[in-house]
Amino acid sequence: DLKTVLSLPRYPGEFLHPVVYACTAVMLLCLLASVITYIVHQSAIRISRRGRHTLLNFCFHAALTFTVFAGGINRTKYPILCQAVGIVLHYSTLSTMLWIGVTARNIYKQVTKKAPLCLDADQPPYPRQPLLRFYLVSGGVPFIICGVTAATNIRNYGTEDEDAAYCWMAWEPSLGAFYGPAAVIALVTCVYFLGTYVQLRRHPGRRYEMRAQPEEQRRLATPEGSRGIRPGTPPARDAPGASVLQNEHSFQAQLRAAAFTLFLFTATWAFGALAVSQGHFLDMVFSCLYGAFCVTLGLFVLIHHCAKREDVWQCWWACCPPRRDAHSALDANGAALGRAACLHSPG
Repeated sequence: DLKTVLSLPRYPGEFLHPVVYACTAVMLLCLLASVITYIVHQSAIRISRRGRHTLLNFCFHAALTFTVFAGGINRTKYPILCQAVGIVLHYSTLSTMLWIGVTARNIYKQVTKKAPLCLDADQPPYPRQPLLRFYLVSGGVPFIICGVTAATNIRNYGTEDEDAAYCWMAWEPSLGAFYGPAAVIALVTCVYFLGTYVQLRRHPGRRYEMRAQPEEQRRLATPEGSRGIRPGTPPARDAPGASVLQNEHSFQAQLRAAAFTLFLFTATWAFGALAVSQGHFLDMVFSCLYGAFCVTLGLFVLIHHCAKREDVWQCWWACCPPRRDAHSALDANGAALGRAACLHSPG
């Protein structure tokens, strides 16, 4: 039977379809490359502190979600492990969506805030806003929800039926503990997206995220050679002024990226759930869809946050060995040896 061959392994199987493992591994590599880049080169990448924290936490919780899904969603033969898988999936999914919501909120706040004024030398710089509130919301709220659900009845997680295909939650508790909060988070995030879009339409001049610079730093950073700049020449990205560029991506690019990330994560999670809950042949179809969206999510994060940034490319190229210097050194040594050979040659 062709359907039986294509839908290996059999439902419910001990292992998921091979495409799930392969595509999850590709996504994890992309997320890992992005995280390592932003941790190692955090001082050289032009991004706000809040933007860096939200990106790193999103990558971590998304990787945790799909790693636990691929590695433990069908471990129904081990009740304690199955309950642990359900709890971790519950927590990491809500936390990932909340970090996307925090990203949308930060973009909206940057678009709606007033332009930074020029700071005097005697005026102290603006204090850094604490990031603890973001961690309390994105990590604390899912922790409270999971704790209350588990404290009410630990059997809400896992499964009591040995023939069940996956480790998750009971249907009735999941409505109020997961699907309801997830819908609210997605709705609030979409409201922030819509508000940001309306503000960008009303104020087309607000394109980039700027950071105020003190007057003293402006005078020190102003090059004397700037007098010879031709009129009408656009300033460089690091040109000094009343404010400097805080993020290399425009507000429109950040808005599109956050909205597309939410769509990809939600679709990947939905297709993964359908891949383990459906019967013959459909499990293969949804597994392939899961793999396609999973790889797309990882590649999109890597391309948008790394490959489409000039500062990241400069950091990447700085890590590569200087091939040109090596070739020039070899050519110079070769030329020196050639001249020495000519001098010592007879005649």
